[in-house]
Amino acid sequence: MQTATDLFRYIQEYLGVSALTIALLALIGLCFGLPAGKTVRAAFAAGAGFAGLGLLLGALEGVLVPAVQAIAESSGLSAEIIDIGEPPFAAVVSASPIGVWILPLGIAVNLLLLATNTTQTINIDLLSYRYFAYTGVMVQNAANSCPIGLAAAALNMVVVMILADGAASGLERNAGLRGVSMPHGFAAVFVPVARVMNRIVDYLPGLNRLKADMNLLQKRLGVFGEPALLGFAFGFAIVFAARPGAVPDRIADALAAAVQTAAVFALAPKTLSFLIRQVRPFSNAAETRLQRRRKNRGRVFIGPDAVCGLGQPLVLTCTPILMLFSVFLAVILPGDRMLPFAGLAFVPYILVAVLPVTGGAFFRTLLVAAATTAVMLCCGSGMADALMRAAAEVGTEAYAGYTGSFSSVQAANPLTWAMTALGSLQYTGLAIMAVLTLGFALQNRGRIVKEAKKAAEKRANAARKNAAEKRT
Repeated sequence: MQTATDLFRYIQEYLGVSALTIALLALIGLCFGLPAGKTVRAAFAAGAGFAGLGLLLGALEGVLVPAVQAIAESSGLSAEIIDIGEPPFAAVVSASPIGVWILPLGIAVNLLLLATNTTQTINIDLLSYRYFAYTGVMVQNAANSCPIGLAAAALNMVVVMILADGAASGLERNAGLRGVSMPHGFAAVFVPVARVMNRIVDYLPGLNRLKADMNLLQKRLGVFGEPALLGFAFGFAIVFAARPGAVPDRIADALAAAVQTAAVFALAPKTLSFLIRQVRPFSNAAETRLQRRRKNRGRVFIGPDAVCGLGQPLVLTCTPILMLFSVFLAVILPGDRMLPFAGLAFVPYILVAVLPVTGGAFFRTLLVAAATTAVMLCCGSGMADALMRAAAEVGTEAYAGYTGSFSSVQAANPLTWAMTALGSLQYTGLAIMAVLTLGFALQNRGRIVKEAKKAAEKRANAARKNAAEKRT
């Protein structure tokens, strides 16, 4: 057991997510019959695409996050619970046995779901596995049982995979992301929340008519709607508002930041397009092989890192607005005790959840994302006590400088909150989780089979029509 634990810890800590993703893609390609040369080229190209998109988005965060934090500080905004971002979240996950075992557990769950035709997604978003592990750790602490925590982590992944399946058609329709889904442990959980908020907007007079998409908005803005100019404008405005001091110095800083954001807005969609082209052969090969071997298999999706969603022009444009709004929303929202601060870079993942839902409408996307962010903030407040207890048990320096209440945006999702609450009931709570998850899985399997039958009938009708035309 200890040898296996040390091996998995070495793989995760020393090989890194990027190398693991390339290796996993290559393995998928070879297993599903892609030629070795094509597999290696596509796997490394996809890895380069992931890395490039991550670097671009990191540059954008490097401009926006400090600027929004400075605006919040200068406005005197404060809250009872401070968001301290990644450190406590990562410390809790990495120090737990669940964090070490989540990689083989997650791969086993994915294979089981594929074998039983319960999911259409092959999850290569290895970084997202830490969200499943985090849920497991929270449930473990609530139930005082590691086996219950491990089981909860597995059930969390099942639910997220099914949610990713359901959102895949929306990603293809609204963002052109064909052949991919996003089984991200944070973003996918907010897709049902976004659907509810979107339905509420449908009943709000005036607001339900806000349907202008990014293409229409850019057309109306003319040259000022070009991605690079939009990025330049956002970067300049936010950094200029955030910087203190003399006007010439503020302008100089704002111009430097604006050029950086303009580059991200211009290059991120192109990098995303390149990345999706490299990933598509893997989903096509998997779909072809699985449909050949199993009746009613349906489509198959590759589940890459959620940075794919962040590379969309609509998401890029809405990101600075949502970051600013989330800080001010935290102050006025009844019941919220958390101010998003160190984890501001994670707020745009809400937009990834909204992307499959709103049809690409710019103002509706912002409205639904704002309402969904309110739910996230409430979950962050609700998870604060559990996260603080878990961090204290870990005993690292990640939270040593914080004497008050703290939480993390990364920890703020409704599925983790609900499963942690059920975890306090120990095996009774686990049984409730298992029954609900099984029902959800069976429902998803029924949908997959139904859609596969319809697609098969359509192909058969098309074949008969072609045969009849040839005879005539």
